[in-house]
Amino acid sequence: MNALQQEVEKKYQLYCAGYSHMDLAWMWPWEESVEMVRNTTQSVFNIMQRFPDFKYSMGQAHAYEWLEQQDPKLFAQIREKIQQAKWEIVGGQWVEPDGNLPSGESFVRQSLYGKRYFRKKFGVEVKIGWLPDSFGFNWNLPQILSRSGYTGMVVTRVDLNDSRDFPHRLFWWQGPDGSKLATYVMRDGYMHDLTGEQLVDFIAEEKKELNIGKELELYGVGNHGGGPTMAMLERALRAQTAPAFPKMNLSFAEDFFNALSTQDREKLPTWSSELYLESMRGCYTSQAKTKQHNRLGEALIQTAEKASALASLYDYDYPQENLFSVWRTVLFNQFHDILPGTSINRVYQRNEKEYAQSEGLSRMLTQRALESLAQHIDTRGPGEALVIFNPLSWSRTSPAVVELNDQEKDKSWSILDEQGNTVATQVIDRTPMGAKLLFIARAVPSLGYKTYRLVTKRSQPSPSQLAFTRTDMENRFLRVTLDPATGLLSEVFDRRLQRAVLSEPKGNLLQVLIDDAHDAWNMNVSQPPVDLTRPREISLVEYGPVRATLKVVQAYQGKKREEPTPDFPTSFFTQYISLYDGLPYVEVRNEASWWEEHKVLKVGFPLTVHAPQARYEIPYGSITRPTGSTTRFEKARFEVPAQRWADLSADGYGVSLINDCKYGYDVKGNVMRLTLLRSSTYPDPSADKGFHEYRYILYPHAGDFHQAGVVQKSYEYNEPLQVLRTQAHKGELSGCHSFITVESDHVILNVVKNAEEGEGWILRFYETAGKEGAAAVRFDRSIKRVEEVNLIEDPLQSIPSTRDAFVYQIKPNEIRTFRVEWR
Repeated sequence: MNALQQEVEKKYQLYCAGYSHMDLAWMWPWEESVEMVRNTTQSVFNIMQRFPDFKYSMGQAHAYEWLEQQDPKLFAQIREKIQQAKWEIVGGQWVEPDGNLPSGESFVRQSLYGKRYFRKKFGVEVKIGWLPDSFGFNWNLPQILSRSGYTGMVVTRVDLNDSRDFPHRLFWWQGPDGSKLATYVMRDGYMHDLTGEQLVDFIAEEKKELNIGKELELYGVGNHGGGPTMAMLERALRAQTAPAFPKMNLSFAEDFFNALSTQDREKLPTWSSELYLESMRGCYTSQAKTKQHNRLGEALIQTAEKASALASLYDYDYPQENLFSVWRTVLFNQFHDILPGTSINRVYQRNEKEYAQSEGLSRMLTQRALESLAQHIDTRGPGEALVIFNPLSWSRTSPAVVELNDQEKDKSWSILDEQGNTVATQVIDRTPMGAKLLFIARAVPSLGYKTYRLVTKRSQPSPSQLAFTRTDMENRFLRVTLDPATGLLSEVFDRRLQRAVLSEPKGNLLQVLIDDAHDAWNMNVSQPPVDLTRPREISLVEYGPVRATLKVVQAYQGKKREEPTPDFPTSFFTQYISLYDGLPYVEVRNEASWWEEHKVLKVGFPLTVHAPQARYEIPYGSITRPTGSTTRFEKARFEVPAQRWADLSADGYGVSLINDCKYGYDVKGNVMRLTLLRSSTYPDPSADKGFHEYRYILYPHAGDFHQAGVVQKSYEYNEPLQVLRTQAHKGELSGCHSFITVESDHVILNVVKNAEEGEGWILRFYETAGKEGAAAVRFDRSIKRVEEVNLIEDPLQSIPSTRDAFVYQIKPNEIRTFRVEWR
């Protein structure tokens, strides 16, 4: 029997990691989770006293920070257990975020701040990525995690799809750049209880798959904490003495990955795509306001970082602590039960307040940095100077807005360009409190600024190329026609290429669909949609030289009302459809009063483009997905996640739909739709009921998404020009200046910030077109040295540079990061 036991133990090994999944907010607010983390930690220590071989794994830096602040004694005990090799830190991220919705940079910061926290507090280098409860995983995670120092990844749920079983349990997950990460899909979730029968079944299943004789199990009570129990450990002890039972190691999760031999790793299959979860489609849309805050918060904090870094070149104190304070709020609310919209109402009531504070701080930091920077600009000239700051890494032409107070809003104003020419302006959004002066700022330099002047009314500008009636608008790029009978766009005509954009007169069609999935997680639309084609109002509401706007009001009647108004609508949708002078897209600004239950609101555009695949933005990249629905798997992906845009292109022409705060799309055949709102009733019965504002643009273009600069357009739409009003004064900087330029049409410089430690700036680039090439980066000052670093800012290699520039090669879909120091 001993010989048999030795043979079995040699052939089959179980790596059992003690674990408690702790949702930092879900069916309870985060304040309760603080106590949950503390009680679970104390319970783990009690078990360690009785079972000396017991080991425990826990992630999420935010939870450790709670303990550090609320119970320093317990926090110190964790440090002791780590030194005794009884406690493992997994994940290395600030929280366990959603796997699709955060931006590429947010995924980077989850690891940057999480891993640096664990290094500082515990001297630990976390190697295992940990997302055991997220609702799908974007394709770029292997690259982001591997470039952050991870060697393995644990996920779950991927094997729960209905239309197709995921074919792998342990595999190489390959990102779009070719990065590979050993990834393990937990068998039956993350709350096992170490019953012998279950463990034997797991080994039997593994034998049918790779037959490497190794299996990882997480055991313990989870979700609301709890952790392993005494009974679980007693079962483990009995199992270890059972005859012919696989060897059971009470281990860390990392031990399992370290135990994989070279031969084992050679047997692993490769998966090169996203990990899509079919039962989580509603997560792309539920709790729309939180998703809006997430997108806005990500844009605001990165603008604040860039402005602060540029200002720090001129003796401005870079506000590292305040910037991290904003990131902490953004990252925490990307937790996998908050951002997807699957928590109770109390969680969202609280994060509204948190978001408002962090967004206000970001705006203040940007304003303060630009005011400091403006002191060094020569702003002499007539009237008041308008310093227009461009936070993006290319020259751009975009709308800009000057805020007018109640004493200024009724006066006549002109704006002058740098040659003193009057530019077209238009007063918009007039209220008793003030108004806005809208104009088009042209060719604002890359990561720089351009100075305009605000003066009392002067001569009229050159005539606008906008033309409009009560149902038609056109500029030099597009002609748009509204059908007064339906309120829909009956025509969008590309004047440059003399081509129709819409295949039928149903553009901008709002559709309400019945959602049979009543919870926040899934979406199940089985009945034909209700098309909103009976407008209550159509009017021309803006007709200035900068922007023309048609207003359309649609309504939907859900539940019948009582007499005497049984047919009065339950929800209303006000749309402002605009063309700008000299801009190549149609904008739709929306105000929704939404009071439905178990409904989904979408907007659709039937296009003249037919292609087998559509392209969607994912974090720091893009992915193609089929537009057909022939296989079960394709039919199951009737709703997919995306960041700011989706694009359908073929035969040298395409159309993009770019949004400012939405994440759910579907493109079937030639019809592109964006999901706007949905109204589940569990776990929040009032989810999304109320008033909403959101925007999107339809961008027809020649060529494919890369040739049309769709990525750049989406950045411009989400990261507006910053306008600073300042008085005339001398300065060493000219009125128009670029601090950094990037010479490449397929590389985006997305991050400019001070290094977390040491001197210099951190610059992060990514390749957008799927092609290899060189990128030249030029500065307005002398470089001391350049080195490449990984995503958590560890040095990799020195990079040659000239006096004020450096050039590097970038591979398709690659993310590259550099530290630059100045002389």
